[in-house]
Amino acid sequence: MKVGFGDWEQQQVQTLHTQYPHLAMLPDWHFQAPGCEAYADVVQRLESWLADDTLPDQLIVVAHGLLGRILRGIYAQLSPAALWEQDMPQDAFFRLQNGCLTRIECQPLPIVSV
Repeated sequence: MKVGFGDWEQQQVQTLHTQYPHLAMLPDWHFQAPGCEAYADVVQRLESWLADDTLPDQLIVVAHGLLGRILRGIYAQLSPAALWEQDMPQDAFFRLQNGCLTRIECQPLPIVSV
């Protein structure tokens, strides 16, 4: 699962923030890209997916950070402000269960010399 970023697909965040400094001040700056998928469409897609009664009771979802943030916010029924305040870690998993979010930190593997 992912969000379509339109003209900003595969652009680096720092490059975009350098070109458009005002973006860094917007929590939902990702949706300012020309031709990007609308936030409302992403929410509708995720809500429909979550409501699908054919989903198994347990599953693993792999998503990019932004989609994960939105999915967690919808699942936990966070306010829009709380949704955007969530971080987008590259070193954690989240367990979504009974409407609650639990962050699971990744533990680095020890370096083994051979």
